Amino acid sequence: RCVPRAARAARGTHLQFLDPAADRLPPGAAAALLDALTGGPDVLLCDHRTAHWWDDGVPSGTTDLLTAAPGVTTLAAHPALLALDPLPGTRIVRAGLLAEHPGLLGTDGHDALYLSLAVLLLARTVARRGVVALVHHRDRPAQRRAAPAPEPDLFDQYEALHRLAGAADAPAAVRAALYDRMTGDYLTALARREELPAARIGEFFRRAARHTAAYRPAGHPRPAGLDGVRHLLLAHGAHLGYRLLRTANDRRRAAGSAAGAIGSRAAAARARLRRRTALARPLDPDLAVFSAYWGRGVACNPAAIAAELAELAPDIRRVWMVEPEHAELLPPGTEHVLSGTRRCTEALARATYLVNNVNFPDHMVKRAGSVHLQTHHGTPLKHMGVDLRDRPAAARGLDFDRLLERVDRWDFSLSANPHSTETWQRAYPAGYRTLDYGYPRNDVYHRATAADVRAARARLGLAPGTRALLYAPS
Repeated sequence: RCVPRAARAARGTHLQFLDPAADRLPPGAAAALLDALTGGPDVLLCDHRTAHWWDDGVPSGTTDLLTAAPGVTTLAAHPALLALDPLPGTRIVRAGLLAEHPGLLGTDGHDALYLSLAVLLLARTVARRGVVALVHHRDRPAQRRAAPAPEPDLFDQYEALHRLAGAADAPAAVRAALYDRMTGDYLTALARREELPAARIGEFFRRAARHTAAYRPAGHPRPAGLDGVRHLLLAHGAHLGYRLLRTANDRRRAAGSAAGAIGSRAAAARARLRRRTALARPLDPDLAVFSAYWGRGVACNPAAIAAELAELAPDIRRVWMVEPEHAELLPPGTEHVLSGTRRCTEALARATYLVNNVNFPDHMVKRAGSVHLQTHHGTPLKHMGVDLRDRPAAARGLDFDRLLERVDRWDFSLSANPHSTETWQRAYPAGYRTLDYGYPRNDVYHRATAADVRAARARLGLAPGTRALLYAPS
C-alpha cells in the first residue's frame, strides 16, 4: 500500500524502487545516470552488485547485456533483457508509464519479479547503462525460510505476466524469452532443495508442469543436453522421472567424491548406521543434552540453565556431553556421555532440548521438534563468524560453509546485550530467533548474599578489608 502512495507523491520524472531492508545506493550512482535519462526513456536499465555474507560486491554476471549496445532500444529488439535479475532497483521507470498502468503497483501477490518484468513488457523505449546503481543484500536460505511473511506466489506472477504479454501484443520472440525465463526459474526453484520444503515439492512440480505445457510457444525448441531432459520431464509432468534423474546425479557425484576414501569407509559406515538407528527412534520429550566449551564440563550459561531446569522441571533428565579427558572433573553425580561414543550418539539423536555455548559436532542432525539453544559465552569484542572472511590470519582456515551449516541448527540465540545481538546476527546469519534476555551465568551476581561474597574472597585468599581488582577478559 505504501509504494503506490509514494509513487503518486513523487515529483521526479523517473522513479527507482528500493527495498529498505535489502537495497542500498552506491555513492555517485544517481549522478552517473542523469545523462541517460535526458531522452526520457520509459525504462533505464542499470547494473547491480549482490552483497552476500562472504562478499559485499559480487558482480551481477549480466553486465554484457547492459553494455552491448548503448543508446535507446526496445524489448522487441532485445528480448534477452528479460533474463536480467528481477530487481526493481535496477529499473529506473518513467513516472508517466506508471501513471498509465496503475495496476503495476500494489497488486496483491506481485512483487519484485512481476514489477521488474512487467515494466519491460510495457515500455516503448528502453535505455541501458553498465553503471552499478544498486547493491542488493541477499539473505541465506535459512534466513529466507524463517522470514515472517511468505514470498508472493511465483505461479501467480507468471500467469499475470503472460496475460500482460498477450494484452500488450508482445512479439513471438519476447513471449519465447518470457517462457524461457519462467521455466528456468521453476527448475532453479526445484533444484534448491534447501529452500523448497519437501512437503511442497510435489505440488510445486505439478503447477510448474502445467505452466510449462500451457505457455510453451508453438515449435519452441528445448535446450540440449541434461537441461533439455529436465525441461522435457517438467513439460510432461513426469515427477517420478525427474526424481529418478536427480537421484542418479546425486549418486554419480557421491561416487566421485568418495573415491580415495576407502580406508575410512568401514568406520564411517558403522557411525552412520548408529546415527540412523538412533534417529529412527522418537524424540525423548524428557531429555536435555548440555555441553559447554567443546565438552569441557559443567560451566557457563549451559550450567546456569541446567541448574534452573532442575528446579523448574525436575522430570527432565539433564545429560552433559563431555570429552573423555574432562569427565573426572565433573561434579559428583553428574549424568554424562562421552563424546564419540554410542551413548553420546543416542543422546544427541533423541534429545528434545540441546543447549551449548559453542556448536555441537558436525554429524549431529537437527530433528524436527527438537529445540536447539545457542547461549554463546561472552560479549564479542573481536571479529567472529563470517566477519572473519576478510581476515585469513585470524580465521586460520575456518570453513565458513560448514560453520553456517552448524548455525542453521540453532532455533534460539541467547544474547547478553544489544551489541552482542547486532554482532551475532551479522556474524552468524541464519533463521534463528534472538533472545535478548542476558546471560543466565550472571544471575549469580544478583543472587549472591554477603555470606557468598565473604566465602568467595576467602577462597581467593583475600583478607578482610583488602581491596581487590578482578581482571577476567572473556
